Order: sequence, then C-alpha cells, then structure tokens
Amino acid sequence: MLILKRADFGVGIADEGIVRVSSLSDWGSCPIAINRRSIYNPSLELTKSPTAIIGSIVHAVLERGEDTGRIELFNSLIEEIELELSLSSRTSHLVPLRKTIGESKWRTTISRLESFGVASLPSKRRGKFVGKSNRRLRIGREIFLESSDKSVGGIADQISAFDNGVIIDEYKTGDIFARDGRTKSSFEFQLIAYGLLAEEYDFYGKIRLRLSNGESTVDVNFTDSSKKVVSEKINRAKDVVSRGDKTPIPGVDCKYCPMRLVCGDYYEAVMGWWNHAPDFDIPSDIIGEIQSVSHEANFTKIKLLDLAGRPCVVRGISARHKISSNDVGKKIAIFNISSKSQQVGEGGRRLHPLSFFENSTSQRSSFYSVTDIFELQ
Repeated sequence: MLILKRADFGVGIADEGIVRVSSLSDWGSCPIAINRRSIYNPSLELTKSPTAIIGSIVHAVLERGEDTGRIELFNSLIEEIELELSLSSRTSHLVPLRKTIGESKWRTTISRLESFGVASLPSKRRGKFVGKSNRRLRIGREIFLESSDKSVGGIADQISAFDNGVIIDEYKTGDIFARDGRTKSSFEFQLIAYGLLAEEYDFYGKIRLRLSNGESTVDVNFTDSSKKVVSEKINRAKDVVSRGDKTPIPGVDCKYCPMRLVCGDYYEAVMGWWNHAPDFDIPSDIIGEIQSVSHEANFTKIKLLDLAGRPCVVRGISARHKISSNDVGKKIAIFNISSKSQQVGEGGRRLHPLSFFENSTSQRSSFYSVTDIFELQ
C-alpha cells in the first residue's frame, strides 16, 4: 500500500498567469482546479486512465504535423509508455493498453491517426492563415489559440476551412457522452472556449464546433447563450488567476481534480458531503480507518469507518494494493473507487454510498481500474 504523509499535504501552483482551455470544466472558483496543470510533486498524482494516456500519445503524434509515419510513431510511443507502466505495481495491470481500452476503441484510434486531416489540411502544424493582420487565424492541426490579452490559451486539435467559415474539431479517446446521453458539458465548454478565442482573431466567417471520439461525431452549439455561459466561466477563472489566490475552495471542482489527494481542505469537506450529498457530483473516494480485512476469491474485502463515522465496506480490492489483516487500525484513503447506488437518508437526504468495489465479476472484459489506495500517516 502506498504511503501519504501529512507533510505531503499542501498545494503548489506555478504562477503562469494563463487560463488553459484544456482544464476547463464545471468550474466553481477553486484556484487549485483552475491551475491544476501546474501542480508540483508529480509523484503524488493519482493514476491516469488508459484513455487519457492514449489521448496524450495521439496528441504527441499529431503535434509533429506529418502525414506519414504516424502509426509507426504511435506504436513506438506506446511501447515506451507501456514499459514505464509495467515497472510500477500501481499501473502494471494496465498493460497492454490495447487490451485495456478494448479492441473497438483501439481500432478507432488507429483509424483516426491514419485519416486525420490528410485531405483538407496542410502537412505542418503551423498551418496556413485566414485573415490579413497579425491576428490571423491559423488553419491546420494542433493549432494554438490565445486571447488577445494572452490570459487564455489552448491547443485545438484541428481547424479546417469550409465554404463560409471554419470548423474546429476536438477529438477524445474516451466516451463523449454522460450517463444521461448528453454530450459531456466539460467537452462542450472546451470547444466553445476555442470558438470564443477564434472570434478574437481577424476572422469574420461562421464558426462550427465538432466533437468526436472516432465512433460518434456531434456538433456543439455555438450560440449567444452558450457563449455567455462559457465567457462567464472564463472571466471568473481569469479573476482567480489574476489575484494570485492559492487557497483551495472545495466544491464542484473536486470531482476530477488530481490535487485532492494532497488537499487538506478536501479531506475536511468530504465529511459533510458524505452525510448530506450536495447538488454537484462529488469524487468517488472513501477515507477512513480499517476495521477488518477478509478475502473473497482472488480479491480483498475491507470494512472501514469513514471520516464521517459511517461503517462502509469495500469489495473486490486487487492484490496489487497488498492489504492484509496487519493493516487493521490504519487510516487509509481510497481514490476513484466504484460504488453501489447512492444512499437516501431521513427526509429524502442524499448520502454518499456505503458500499464500494474495485473489481466485479459482472464487469466487461475491457474494464480497468485506476483505483489508488494510500495509508495516511
């Protein structure tokens, strides 16, 4: 089991002074979430999902801007990252990545690399220009866009021309739809932000936004109302960055923030959230003291008392975490764990689940776990 010491707690942010579009999500006002790409101490980061890893490799390949040799470069980078993953007990189970993400997603990724922008785009990343001033909009792959005051920036996967304007494409390796069937709001926010940045260039045509994961492609609305929502989020983020505030504000931003691992304010906040779940989605984590350890088939089962004093059970824990009866009495933090349905308390109050699992016999063959377990000292 990994060790997390109290001395590791604390958050550091590099003063970049820029809001990055790639981290735009359902922002509240936490400066840690807004600046999370600038965290320190990477050894304390939570495990990245295989789709995120492959997505980063795809971007690295496309960033080269060459139409030939993409698959060879992709395979080479995959070999390098798989070797690195295989050397750690935290990530060795994710190898090979092709099997982990599933054959279907792997094939669509390869197909995308083979066909991405070959017919309609220049071969080099820098692309060609639309417009006649110093703020001309570039057409091509992996195009860096930034606001006129240089306070907001990001790299669009692809910008291509059509009859009366441009299409901005964003590609995701994983699912682009939420559980309710709608496009994930964080992805929409990112594309709309790219559209807003494009409008600041010397370009007056129509802007179309398109989101794809290789299997599905959807258009994202670029309307006055959607622009207003994202503009307000960006302005709020810019205000946080300009103030230089580094005080965590637990809330809506915690869901996907990797810094919650070492954020003391998050640990304090979850106790209240577990007893009375807020309106926003909270992380799938559980923190508490181990009460008992037993074994079921090839997995471990633990019972613990969480920070809010609630008895919880976690089943299907992988042997890679090396939890045994000797760990009874230890305080642990489990991050990114699956859970049963949400509990409902007196008066219809929503409660954080009491039953969790890492592995289940009913899971599909392509399932992978990015659960991390730390002993808190």
